[in-house]
Amino acid sequence: MEDAHFVLNGAKIGDVLGVLDGCGGANASTFCSDAMQRYLVAEEPLATEATVPLFEAFDAVERDCMAAATERKWVDATTATVAVVGDDALAVAWVGDSRCVLATTGAGK
Repeated sequence: MEDAHFVLNGAKIGDVLGVLDGCGGANASTFCSDAMQRYLVAEEPLATEATVPLFEAFDAVERDCMAAATERKWVDATTATVAVVGDDALAVAWVGDSRCVLATTGAGK
């Protein structure tokens, strides 16, 4: 079961869905969920290279989370899977052992 999740409908970048699963507690997953939403809600619509905004957000959130964990002495971590659905594009990024499965007409891919 996930520790945190979010859905951003109608963000400029597209519809954003995220699932985060903490390890050793929910501090990191809750922090990263909130931070990821802040970064992605400000992004522009997906361009031809749809993964760039996600990579940039993951990098920024990792830096912020590491700083918060050091300051607050957290010992937990998190996995994350985030998908952005644009008008003509789908971008998915993940960290850790989480995954995303795309299913069409009953078949996973």
